[in-house]
Amino acid sequence: DRRQRGVVAQCTYRSNFAIIGLPLGAALGGAAGSALTAIISAVTVPLFNVLAVFALTVFLGEEDGEGKHRIDIRALLKKIATNPLIIGVLAGVAALVIRSLIPRDANGALAFSLSRDVPMLYQAVKWMANMATPLALISLGGQFSFRATGRLWKQITIGTVMRIVVAPALGILGALLLTRAGVMQADNAQYAAFIALFGSPVAASSAIMATEMGNDEQLAAQYVVWTSVGSAITIFLIAVLCRSAGLL
Repeated sequence: DRRQRGVVAQCTYRSNFAIIGLPLGAALGGAAGSALTAIISAVTVPLFNVLAVFALTVFLGEEDGEGKHRIDIRALLKKIATNPLIIGVLAGVAALVIRSLIPRDANGALAFSLSRDVPMLYQAVKWMANMATPLALISLGGQFSFRATGRLWKQITIGTVMRIVVAPALGILGALLLTRAGVMQADNAQYAAFIALFGSPVAASSAIMATEMGNDEQLAAQYVVWTSVGSAITIFLIAVLCRSAGLL
């Protein structure tokens, strides 16, 4: 089913790095792991969303008169440019640039701080940020259908295993092989970041994007639920194995 191909592909590579990965990297790697995970997220979050637009669009193109699959490149680029998460990341970078331009006093404190000078607005935005992911998961849980699970069990099994078993195995083993070959150097903090990047469940926003872009929303919601449940076990096992091997 063309409406399911992009959903499976998205589940395979797109981890919930921004929400689950960041605290997981801090828990496994301490302050160094937290800092490294934050740096990686600045690259992976926009990349995940650009790839998601491709994955959720490329299989839905119309066929021409000769039966060939065609993709509207202009529409594809427009979807990338108007993706809310990509816009959000760019807005966050713009905010950091603006903050760097604000004068500082002799002690290095900002002349204007939202948290200090406009605490009511800052606290309201902070509450909304803390509420976003739990609310998305609650909404997806409310839409969860056991009937759809029975109908989609093959697709669910493939995507879930790829996301929480195959992807972390390939990612961490690849890093280990590159380290042993001398191509790269990796310490405990980096392996903590790798576990957070490759081992996290699929992002909750993946189901929202799949729905908005005309893909199979039921399968996408199933992936969020099952990878979240399954990763509670697989992340624990991955961390134990990595610690036993001296990687953490």
